[in-house]
Amino acid sequence: IIAIEADGTIKIVKIESIGKMAFDSPGLRTTGYCSHDDAPIHGCGIWAKTDNYVSGDGTFSGVVEKDSELKTYLNSTYYQSINPISQNYIQEHDFYYGCSLSLNDTPSDVINAEKKYMAKSMIGLITWSDYGRSFADSECTFDVVHDNGKRECISKTYIVQGTTDTWQTWILRPWGGSAAGGDSITWNGLVGGGYADSKFQVRPAIYLKSDITLSGKGTKEEPFTIN
Repeated sequence: IIAIEADGTIKIVKIESIGKMAFDSPGLRTTGYCSHDDAPIHGCGIWAKTDNYVSGDGTFSGVVEKDSELKTYLNSTYYQSINPISQNYIQEHDFYYGCSLSLNDTPSDVINAEKKYMAKSMIGLITWSDYGRSFADSECTFDVVHDNGKRECISKTYIVQGTTDTWQTWILRPWGGSAAGGDSITWNGLVGGGYADSKFQVRPAIYLKSDITLSGKGTKEEPFTIN
């Protein structure tokens, strides 16, 4: 469980990866914003189509005419693979994918930057703020777990499971100064980048409907179960 939202929905993330996939393949989106930088040869790092996207540092801007390859896959092929009973619990919801550039931004700064761009869908990924708010240690701030920060912070979050290089996973945060890539949680719990055509682990995130009820204690021994 990532969060209980103000609208009563429950945001959750799948701990097990559904496999390594590219965020976007080269050549699928090469106009507007996705024509900048190395995007035509490495894929575009923006999650969803939008009238005008501006990179975190303001260098690149333009229309994003199509959704990313990963968004399209998750909301078509993968969604259809989920059994109908489980599908019925999923709430279509806004997923935020704006980028905060400064490592010194506060959590509220990051959240506000993310909410500048949003796309409604059934399935998405976790955000930078989801991960940044998951630490049970006040010293594991957003800037600390970015790039060359404290590696011991990996043991202070419930989101990262395991410490092998098989864990590197996509999040909904494009590179701040590039059109060609996005950020991921690396094997050691830090946040780093990769070109959009890099194949990282994918752990889908969804919102459960607000009218569901749960039983259980939420512990490993007695996990929550949807009634």
